[in-house]
Amino acid sequence: MNFIKCNVILILIVILFTSCGVNEPFPSPDSIYFNSFENDADTTGWKDINPTMFVDDPCPNGGKKSLRIGGGCLQPASYFVLKPAEQTGRFQLRFWAKAAEPQMSGTIQFGLGDIFNPMSKTVSVHVRDASWKYYSSDLLNCSSGFKMFIKLFVGGIVPNEIFIDNLEVVLVR
Repeated sequence: MNFIKCNVILILIVILFTSCGVNEPFPSPDSIYFNSFENDADTTGWKDINPTMFVDDPCPNGGKKSLRIGGGCLQPASYFVLKPAEQTGRFQLRFWAKAAEPQMSGTIQFGLGDIFNPMSKTVSVHVRDASWKYYSSDLLNCSSGFKMFIKLFVGGIVPNEIFIDNLEVVLVR
């Protein structure tokens, strides 16, 4: 009888821990910026992003939501300027993304300096896959006190949409 009780309790514990819900997203230890686009506060600092753009289609281990963003002729569709770097180092943009449809795409640009200066140093990552994929940019060397930025280019003459989740800027050691 005790053997049966122990097995039942063990099974209930396993069910409880495996059905507790969604894995919450978390930044890597060297992250200087992280956003999983889960709630209203996650729009802070982003141009033209609002919570209505957060959809119930997260990346693996991405919480409950992701950002669905589209664009037309006016580009970038959105951007974010990070606080000045606290230390000199090599930085990388990492994120999950997918195209809304197989023929759609977008570009996520990571740069430093003045966001409105076309001569600013940037690296770009192109999103083309229609299923969730993990992306990482080339490294950018940034001196202490300089600002970094993220630009989202989606669409153009032909409107497009992409999903983005677990976006972070990491100090690469």
